[in-house]
Amino acid sequence: MRKLLLHIGLPKTGTTLLQRDIFPLVNKKDGCRFTGKTCPGKWDGRGLWRNVHLYSALEQDDLAEVARREIAGTKEDYIIFSSEAFLNPFGFKGSSLQPTITPVFERLDRFFSLLPTAVEVTILVTIRHQAKWLESFHIECLKQGFVTNFSEQGFWQLLAERIEWAPAVLTYQKLARELHIRYNPSRIHIIPCEEIVESPKAAFEAIFDLFGVAGLDLPLRAPVVNVRRRARGRILLSGQDRKFMTRRILAQVVDSRLSWRDRSVRVAALLSPKRWQLATKGLKGYSESFKEGIMEQLYESNRLLSPGYVALNDLERFNYVRFPA
Repeated sequence: MRKLLLHIGLPKTGTTLLQRDIFPLVNKKDGCRFTGKTCPGKWDGRGLWRNVHLYSALEQDDLAEVARREIAGTKEDYIIFSSEAFLNPFGFKGSSLQPTITPVFERLDRFFSLLPTAVEVTILVTIRHQAKWLESFHIECLKQGFVTNFSEQGFWQLLAERIEWAPAVLTYQKLARELHIRYNPSRIHIIPCEEIVESPKAAFEAIFDLFGVAGLDLPLRAPVVNVRRRARGRILLSGQDRKFMTRRILAQVVDSRLSWRDRSVRVAALLSPKRWQLATKGLKGYSESFKEGIMEQLYESNRLLSPGYVALNDLERFNYVRFPA
C-alpha cells in the first residue's frame, strides 16, 4: 500500500451513498481497493478492514495486532477506507442518547498507529449545512427510539441542556484547524455534500483525483439521495424506517436498565398513531431559531474555512456563509 484515501465522515452527509455506490468503483481498477463499510452496518465483505474499524473507531483494544495484520495483508497500492464513526458525535450510552463530544482525534490517532510510516494519507471530510444536519439528526434520533417526543420540543430541550454540544460538533473551521495541527494540511480536503448531490460526476472525479486514481467509469446521473415523502407538513417514514424504528423501541421497552417510567414512555410512543409521521413545522421552527443564535457563530466559522481546505469550494452558493447586509 502506497496511498490511502481516508474518509472520516461526518455522518448524515451522504456517507452511505459514497460507501455503497461510489468508493467500490475503485475495485474495478488494477492496484486499487475499497476496504471500508459498503453499506450501513456491513463489514463482512471480503477484503474489508473490519478489525481496523473496530480497533480505531470503536476502541476495542484487544484487536490491535489483528488489525495490523489486516492492513499488512492488503497488497494493492491505492486504498480507500471510509467510516463515519470517526466523526460520529452521537455518543450513545446504554439505551439513552447522551449527546457528548466523541474522542475524534483519539480515534484517528489509533487508526494512524496501525499504518506503515511510508503510506501517504489523504483525509477526506464531507460536511453539510448545519441547520439541515440537525434536522436529519433529529429524524435519526426518532428512528433510533432515543427521542420519544414526536414534536421537536423533547429533542431540542435535550440539546439546550448541553448547549456546548452542537457548536463543538458542527464548527467546521475548528475541525479543520485541529486536523491541520495534527496532519499534513495539504492532504486534508473538505467537501460539502450539497456539491456531491448537485454535480455528482465532477465531485466524484475530484474525490478520486485527490490521491491519483483516474480513468474510472463514473456515473453521469445524479445519485439517489434520501428524499422522504411529505404530506400536509409532515415527513412520512418509509416502510423500512418504520420497521427499524419499531425494533429499536421494542428493544428499549424490554431493557431492564431503563426505569419503568422510561419504558412506559416508550410503550406510549410505540402505540402512538403519530409515530410514522414526523411534524416538519417543529423542525423548521427550530431551524429558524437555530439560525438566530448558534448559526450566526457557525456562519462565521464557515466563512473562515480556507479554500485550501475545501476541495470544491462553493459554500456561499449553498448558504453556508452569510455576509452582513
